[in-house]
Amino acid sequence: TMKVQEKLDLPPYFRRMEEVNLAGQPILGSLPRPPMLSPKDLMAEKGRGIVVDVRSPPAFAAAHIQGSISLPMMMLPHYSGWILPYDRPLYLVTEDGKTEKAVRPLIRVGYDCLAGCLRGGIEAWARAGLPLERFDAISPLELDERMRSGEDIFLLDVRSEKEWRNGHAERAAHIYTGYLPERLDEVPRDREVAVMCSSGLRGSIAASLLQADGREKVSNVLGGLLGWKKACLPVVE
Repeated sequence: TMKVQEKLDLPPYFRRMEEVNLAGQPILGSLPRPPMLSPKDLMAEKGRGIVVDVRSPPAFAAAHIQGSISLPMMMLPHYSGWILPYDRPLYLVTEDGKTEKAVRPLIRVGYDCLAGCLRGGIEAWARAGLPLERFDAISPLELDERMRSGEDIFLLDVRSEKEWRNGHAERAAHIYTGYLPERLDEVPRDREVAVMCSSGLRGSIAASLLQADGREKVSNVLGGLLGWKKACLPVVE
């Protein structure tokens, strides 16, 4: 009975995979190699599409291209289909030597418009004097201290419904990461937003989406609910 009642989150890319399975994948043969773009070239082109940064959450929080979306490497197979459109070019920001590792899972879920990869990574972008953004990466303890001191922080839990039901931080609101692009307007614009998942990976995705949507004060809770529990902070079940 419990299995029958269980609600599963179905990624939008399932529809894309149905189309590909019927019509055939447009790319066959060896793995494509997106052109390596200089910072100047990427700056000129990026308005046509979406910049996808696959580096770790702490690295993304510290410095990233304005408007880029964080999709940590290990999250690409699971969340690209929730977050990225199929009808716009994608530009990748990776660490040295990891472009192929990022391309493979994107191709497997039907993203064949990979328009380029930043040559030299974020360091080359910074050396070119081009604009960068950042947001705070905070610990569960820091978040708890700031909220207890009276700071007006909107705490957003972006884990799955099942994870949420099994326990969440006090005073948290809940929107699953995959549904956030459709529900951005439910997150206040006049308050700081702290994003929490289980460890910080999905939190980085969500924080980048909120910042790209124009919110100026966003933070990702590194360690997530796992760190929150380890710090013996209150959990509602």
